[in-house]
Amino acid sequence: MEKSPRTSSPNKNSLLGGVLIKKNLKCCWVITDGSAGMENQAWGLSESLGYQTLIKRVHIRQPWLFFSPYLQYNLKYCLAKKSAPITPPWPDLVIACGRRSILPSLYIKKASQGQTPIIYLQNPKISPKKFDIIVCPAHDKLQGPNVIHTIGAPHRVTEEKLLAHHKKFKDIFSKYPGPRYSILIGGPNKVYHFSKKLAYKIAQDLKSLQKKDKASLLITFSRRTPAACIEIFHSVFKETPRVYMWNFTGENPYFALLSWGDAIILTCDSISMISEACFTTKPVYLISLPGSAGKFNLFYKELLKIDRISWFNGQINTDVRKPFKEATSIKNNVQKMLETVLENPISYKDTS
Repeated sequence: MEKSPRTSSPNKNSLLGGVLIKKNLKCCWVITDGSAGMENQAWGLSESLGYQTLIKRVHIRQPWLFFSPYLQYNLKYCLAKKSAPITPPWPDLVIACGRRSILPSLYIKKASQGQTPIIYLQNPKISPKKFDIIVCPAHDKLQGPNVIHTIGAPHRVTEEKLLAHHKKFKDIFSKYPGPRYSILIGGPNKVYHFSKKLAYKIAQDLKSLQKKDKASLLITFSRRTPAACIEIFHSVFKETPRVYMWNFTGENPYFALLSWGDAIILTCDSISMISEACFTTKPVYLISLPGSAGKFNLFYKELLKIDRISWFNGQINTDVRKPFKEATSIKNNVQKMLETVLENPISYKDTS
């Protein structure tokens, strides 16, 4: 089992979402609470629209946090000290995702006198009129002339990134014989549970699959994967050949795993991660987790209907699949609506 050398990770609330700073490129603030899934959705949409991205991770103070997003008075004071600063000059665009990003976004709308368009991802639970554009799942049944419905989620995966990272990690992953199975392990959330006992079962099932298919396993974890569960994976695969396991050390090989895997096997807890995997031409297998799936089931149903996902049962077929490129459709719909917004900006007072 191979590990990458440890490097330090940035610990800032404001991060430049890109390597190059281009002078004439318009700026978009991505506002989230730092949750990886939410951040990557907004970041991916910003990149696809061609904006230079600045990530703003916000923390809301009381009493606004308790009543969010309904308490909308004196929003200038709603941020905690550890939050990324929300101060002028205002960006050309804001893309917000997650409940805690709503109040800072509304503050920017007011402070910029409606000149900074606000795009919100997900259902805000307040009037859609508060925002310029809303992108949310169709199963939320939110209605409005500025609402764009989706099946999956926006994301950062592109064909260019997959090709670039395939080449970048060639020296590492080319030495793992095929078939190669990329394994994406998530973690608990409001819907699903992820225990140490379950982690052990998943690891053992994958080990049995590897032995049966004589495959290589390329394994990575999410920010939500409990440390104890990661340790279980390390224990199960200790001294096991043909296993690569990334544990938040070195450069994240996530895009490379999507590219190098002959099949992608992932836990079912993240719509973002599933949407990213389905963007590729690789077969995608979901590992079931205990919990009350609720609206997730509607998402699975749509992808099962088009034969884009299967539930993992120990059998893998590596036939090429048609990519699910809804992120491209989302970008095109947002771009079209944004052009109209920029021609006719909505002032803050019109949204009350």
